[in-house]
This record gives sequence, C-alpha cells and structure tokens, in this order.
Amino acid sequence: MKSYREILEIIKQQINAIYDSSEAENIAWRLMEFIIKKNKLEIIVNKEMVSDEQETEFSKAIIQLQNNIPIQYITGTEYFYGLSFKVNNAVLIPRPETEELVDLIIKENTLDNLSLIDIGTGSGCIPISIFSKRKSWQISAIDISKNALAIASENAKIHHAKIELIEIDILNHKSNLAPKFHIIVSNPPYILFSEKKDMRNNVIQHEPSEALFVTNNDPLQFYKAIIQFAVKTLLPSGKLYFECNEQFAEEVILLLQENNFTKCRLVKDLQNKKRMAFGQQQ
Repeated sequence: MKSYREILEIIKQQINAIYDSSEAENIAWRLMEFIIKKNKLEIIVNKEMVSDEQETEFSKAIIQLQNNIPIQYITGTEYFYGLSFKVNNAVLIPRPETEELVDLIIKENTLDNLSLIDIGTGSGCIPISIFSKRKSWQISAIDISKNALAIASENAKIHHAKIELIEIDILNHKSNLAPKFHIIVSNPPYILFSEKKDMRNNVIQHEPSEALFVTNNDPLQFYKAIIQFAVKTLLPSGKLYFECNEQFAEEVILLLQENNFTKCRLVKDLQNKKRMAFGQQQ
C-alpha cells in the first residue's frame, strides 16, 4: 500500500512527458481529490494509506491520462464561473476566456426580466452561469447536438436553472421568430483546421471537433449565420456578444457593421487577445 504523497508523485511522474510540471501538479491533485474524495488540505494532513481499490482506480486513470484523455473527462466535471459542470466528450471543456464573456454580459446588463439566447451551448455553462446571477431573465439555449443538450439539461437541473433547451442547426435554420431577445450570445466554432498542428492531443483527439473547428475557406460561417439570426430576432437595441478567434476578430466587427449593428467593439481577454466582439441592434 502507498501513501497519498507517494501516489501524488507517481501520477506526476507518469504524465510529465505530456504536461509541464505546473499542469501535471494540478492534474495530479484533481485526480487525488476525485478518487480519495477529500480536499487538498485533508489529503496533505491525512496520514492514511491508499486502499487497494483506490490504487486500482489511480492506475486506470493514469493510463487514460497517458492516452491524452483530459482530466475533466475522467472526473466528469469542470469548474466554470464558480459552478461545477458535468462534462463528457460530447461537449467542449469550458475555458477561462469564456468566463470572461459571461462576466462581461452580467456586468453590462443589470436590468430584470431580460431575454437571452445562447447559440451552441454545449455543456450549458454560459446560460446556466448567467442564470445564477440573473434569475429573473428568460433564458434559452440551442445546440445541434442531442448529446450536448442532454448534458446541458443535466447541468441545468443540478443548478436549478430555468432554461429552455432547443435542438437547432444554426447553419441551416430559417428563423420565423418575431423579435424577442434582448441579448444573443455565442461561443461558436472558430478554430481553423490548419491550426490543428499547434494544438494539444488531449484537445484534438477527445473534444468534439464539430464544436471546435471551421473550414479554412470560410472561417466566419457561424458568425454570418448567427448575425442573420440576430437581425431577425433581436429586439430594438438588442445586444449581440461573441467569443472569437483573435486573428478574425476585426473581420467579425466588420460583419456586424455591414449588418447595421452599432456601438461595435472588441474586448481583450486577460491574455491581451482580441477575444470578444460586441454589436447592438439599431
């Protein structure tokens, strides 16, 4: 039998060829907390030994990590905007830059009873996080994937979020809706297939490619479709928020302006990248 400290070091040693030392440390601690069912402080001060059953679990999990399966898919959870979300390989793992998008929307929109729709919701992290701070809002979310919507539904139930979830392919959707939304938000696929070579294997091998990538010949296809949807469904002075690929951020702004959106602007993320685009319906 091994001590908690010995197991921690084994995990780090076994994955140090895949992750840098800092990330390997974080992953090792997440796995420890998940399997041992204690928090970091309890693990540090506890002198217990790992049980045979737990050691078997660690061995299986280490093999998964060595096969580039993200720790979030092993534990089945990721933390986002102070909440824990269920995730699996049907949905993207929520990212910190998307937290910044959520925070921007919450800070800029303080009125009660607004209506919002999230396009391409995945795990539901955007609408559920917004609902947690704006419980009077009427919030909807759409996705093309039944499996993603199932995860979003589970997360909504976990957090008691009243969100309407709808299966829609935004690229092939002809909206007959009358204007009804004060806010539209989307973090659509925006990574070029040509960028795959610069990405980690744990992302390109296991996260859903349809939620990540766009064709090299039309990188703005989702932005075009969502803007057309927004033109028809945003109320007067309604707002459109995007997360975007830094290299196409200026082009997203041009698209908004060409479709008569006003007050268009880019917002940089904490990494000083042009990450969020905004426009307002006239």
